[in-house]
Amino acid sequence: MLTMDVRTDKPRVLYVDDETENLHGFKALFRRDYTILLAESAATALKVLRSERIDVLITDQRMPEMTGTDLLEVASREFPDTIRFMLTGYSDFAPLVAAINKGKVQGYFSKPINPDEVAAQIRKGLELSRLKERNTQLLAAYEQSQRLLGEAHALARLGVWSWDRATDTVTWSRELCRMMNRDPYQAPPRLDDLPEILAPESVRRLTDAIHRALDNGDNYDVELECAGDTGKTRWVNALGGPSKNGDGHVTGLHGTVQDITESKRFRQELRQARDAAEEASRAKSDFLANMSHEIRTPLSGLMGVLHLLEAGRLDAEQRALVGMALRSGERLTRLLADLLDLSRIEAGRMLINIEAFRLEETLTAVREAFEPLCRDKNLPIVIDVAADVPATLVGDEVRIRQVLFNFVGNALKFTMQGRIEIRVARLRGRTAREVRLLVTVADSGIGIPENKLGLLCKPFSQITRSYTRAQQGAGLGLTISHRLVEALGGAMTIDSTEGQGTTVWLMLPLGLAPEDTNQDMPTPDGPPSRSRPLRILLVEDDDICRITATALLTRMGHVVQTAAHGDEAIDQLRQSRFDCVLMDVQMPTMDGLTATRLIRSGMAGVLDPSVPIVAQTAYAMPAERDLFLGAGMNGYICKPLSIRDLETVLERLDRTS
Repeated sequence: MLTMDVRTDKPRVLYVDDETENLHGFKALFRRDYTILLAESAATALKVLRSERIDVLITDQRMPEMTGTDLLEVASREFPDTIRFMLTGYSDFAPLVAAINKGKVQGYFSKPINPDEVAAQIRKGLELSRLKERNTQLLAAYEQSQRLLGEAHALARLGVWSWDRATDTVTWSRELCRMMNRDPYQAPPRLDDLPEILAPESVRRLTDAIHRALDNGDNYDVELECAGDTGKTRWVNALGGPSKNGDGHVTGLHGTVQDITESKRFRQELRQARDAAEEASRAKSDFLANMSHEIRTPLSGLMGVLHLLEAGRLDAEQRALVGMALRSGERLTRLLADLLDLSRIEAGRMLINIEAFRLEETLTAVREAFEPLCRDKNLPIVIDVAADVPATLVGDEVRIRQVLFNFVGNALKFTMQGRIEIRVARLRGRTAREVRLLVTVADSGIGIPENKLGLLCKPFSQITRSYTRAQQGAGLGLTISHRLVEALGGAMTIDSTEGQGTTVWLMLPLGLAPEDTNQDMPTPDGPPSRSRPLRILLVEDDDICRITATALLTRMGHVVQTAAHGDEAIDQLRQSRFDCVLMDVQMPTMDGLTATRLIRSGMAGVLDPSVPIVAQTAYAMPAERDLFLGAGMNGYICKPLSIRDLETVLERLDRTS
């Protein structure tokens, strides 16, 4: 007979007895507290055990075919977690003792059963079973966490160690043993054994850190080089500190050790790559500086000859040819300046000069620079400045003008009809002394295809790459403008519609000038006036540049004496007085900087150590201006020389003399 209680929320007890009355009596006694399952034979009981979850098995000893002892032996083998009890009479103690000795049974009940005793035994057995199950789960969870922790340590190459001060006992984790090539089943080295595992300098650093931890309670974080005979340097990062008891006394040390060999090698490679990149950038800058000198020197001679020809007696055709040659030379000069500017920006050496300037003068300079081209193409430049834009601002006017030149130059280059508009509006500044300008440069030109807009600010990029390009250029103007705007702390964006035109929006943060700036700033009245005739010493080693510069200065009404290098210049300054010196920088025998320093020191024996000296040089990289001024020069003019540049610098010297 097999009977089952359908309730499953209570402990499940299987009672086995070949007497039906005993079965029903047991169920009547315990059905309130347990789910009772009944079996009249051992065979039936095994079927129940193999198909149901049974928490407690209680079996009579004397049954036909299979005794209770045999049933308990099978149950202990197949269902070791089931609590097993034997029901026996006084004459059945021998099998009971045998079952107890073999561990097949956890207890027994004597006939007739005592309900209280049975309930107490079952309750105790269930509690022990639950405790055992809980311990098993905790042990499994602990073993799982230890396994995961070990895997994490292995992945992170992280070892753990500790030292007990009282027993002088050191413990290492398995991963730390693996990292240090130590047998985990042997005792780890003690603190005195550090020289065996670390390089000498690392031993000193770690020993000092440990002493500070023990004496002052300080934690430490040090990188250590491991000793070994593998031929490969290994590095670890050691973090540690003191262990303390409840009273705050230091009882030992503990810490972690992480293998950082790969990350340290990677950082070293990054540093080497950075150093190589910086060296390459310096080499490129030096190369460009040298190329600037090598290109500008003959270009200066070429432009000087052309200027002299232009000032001579030419027929119309010859004057047109000279004009074309001059424009080509000026274009080459601008390209060279763009290349140098790009190099400065990429090397992070672009100098920003902050000073007060008048916006109206900047915009007027832009308009005047493009007036000849505007007349040729019949394209007016319309300038509209909002009424609330301050007249005087503080910023780098030279760089702002350069950006506007690039934008307006591009607009004129790609516009055949219509007009060019420059609009300036004021935006709210972030502080009371800041004003942000929104500058818009719009044209009605050919526009840019939408899929080409992303190329605009990339160096050397051209929208049209065919051999039939209508417009010339190296593709640097917008790149430099974009980098300059970023260097000035601003932002720019471009919108264009093919066939309709292009608009550039430029936001520039500028400062407000002091209240009295407008009165202090002189108002220029057109191009610089000619200075009075000056006695000039021209120091230049290049024959062509010396001849052309002498001719240009002579045509301007000045008296010129020349020297081929610094020694000659000092000799002439010892013999005669001059109103100014135009000093080349790179020269044989004695360069211009050395000559200037000697003149200013008063040790050269010249008649006038304070004579104005202007550098006229083919060097045009960022730090040169400060270098020239630091040597004692009063100004700087870059080759190729132009009549206007010469007039400007000489007029300035004449006003200050």
